Amino acid sequence: MYKLECKEYEMVTGLFENLDYYLDVNSVIKNRRGQIFVDNINKPETACIYNKTHLYFAGKENNDEFNDSMIEYILEKLFPAMKEAEEIDFLIGYDENSAWEKVLSDKLRDKHYLGVERRRHYMFNEFNNVDLSLPEGYEIRKIDKELIDNKKLENIDEIIEWTHTEAWTGIDDFLKNGFGFCIIKDDDIVSWSLADFIVDDKAEIGIETDESYQKKGFATKVVTECIKHCLSEEIKDIGWHCWDDNIGSQKTAEKVGFKLTRKYSVLFGWLNSLDNYLVHAYSCYQNKDYKEAAYLYNKAIEVIRIDENETKSSRIRREDNKYLFYYFSARADARNGHLDSALNKLQMAIENGLTDKKRITDESAFSTIEDEKLKALIEQI
Repeated sequence: MYKLECKEYEMVTGLFENLDYYLDVNSVIKNRRGQIFVDNINKPETACIYNKTHLYFAGKENNDEFNDSMIEYILEKLFPAMKEAEEIDFLIGYDENSAWEKVLSDKLRDKHYLGVERRRHYMFNEFNNVDLSLPEGYEIRKIDKELIDNKKLENIDEIIEWTHTEAWTGIDDFLKNGFGFCIIKDDDIVSWSLADFIVDDKAEIGIETDESYQKKGFATKVVTECIKHCLSEEIKDIGWHCWDDNIGSQKTAEKVGFKLTRKYSVLFGWLNSLDNYLVHAYSCYQNKDYKEAAYLYNKAIEVIRIDENETKSSRIRREDNKYLFYYFSARADARNGHLDSALNKLQMAIENGLTDKKRITDESAFSTIEDEKLKALIEQI
């Protein structure tokens, strides 16, 4: 595995040609905003692009030597760097017509489990006829140094954080090379839309709205201002990515005038290993993949048992809910017919604070456990 120097980045352009809907990839290659690793310094056949929280794999998938080295580097170097930067999660992009999803999932399964999530990509087509008027007391502002320096503004920290994401090295870089707009009422930043990436005449933008002001049309208005700016600067291609379950983002994009170009998959994970197992286990259970859910809850319980640091730094597990994950694990075991294990997990849940008897009596997953054994457990509560 070799790390390229910035002047060498364009040698991997051909490997990533099927990922051209990720402007992030071209931002790294052309703007030198990230790192690139290859298998061969002279004629690369496999490559990985890294940009703070995003990883992209391309080229020859069965290159075990490179893949194993790259995964080791990710686990030992990149993940700790992300954690130090207080990042929460990450995603891995790849060509869906390749074998990368299976290769990476298999190799990382017992080291750092990855879930498959669906996303959407939109491109701006033309403006729809939408009402752009603002209520009295609201105004649209371009994000500039004066606004950034006004620390009295509610949500200004959210905008400042955006200037330290994958595309930008900080406030000065964003103000010089990026753009963004926001809607303000008094000292509240209500909604904001900023450039995620800019490469030549292409851009990708994102949007956030304060929860108190959602579903009032502000997102549509501020995104429209961003698009107008792009067109005035001769930015012809304007892209938009969102999660497949983010209905609000989809509706905003379509209302403004974006058209869906593709649905695609990514590998997604949380950096904290305990949270990662818990999130994916819950998702598997909801999708009735009880075998995988049981496997992941067992991995989570193992982390709780042996890794104090990961357990303490969890954003999900707290003192008041620590019983919950033994309970969830018991449900998954019961669904799989592992009734003795389910009883043991319920015992652990009670020892860790489960006090609601109905969680046991009303849960259909436990209906196959002998009544006398359940009764003996419930009597402990």
